[in-house]
Amino acid sequence: SMSASSGAIGSTFTVYGTNLGETIAGFIDDYLCDVKLIDDTSVSLTVPRDTFAGYAGPIKIFSYGGEVSSSTVFTVTSS
Repeated sequence: SMSASSGAIGSTFTVYGTNLGETIAGFIDDYLCDVKLIDDTSVSLTVPRDTFAGYAGPIKIFSYGGEVSSSTVFTVTSS
């Protein structure tokens, strides 16, 4: 799950799940986000500056154990 389904460029949101302690990358569709590990069940992602308002896509988390993609779409907002 996610703490938000939309956010402005530069904002952060949290992704919750299991075995996130080995997360190596996070994306909004194909846009690489800054990732901050919170604990084994949550990571914080920052909406990248190279996205644009109105862009939407699934959240993808890559870890040493594999890749997971959200069924919920995240939408970049203007503010």
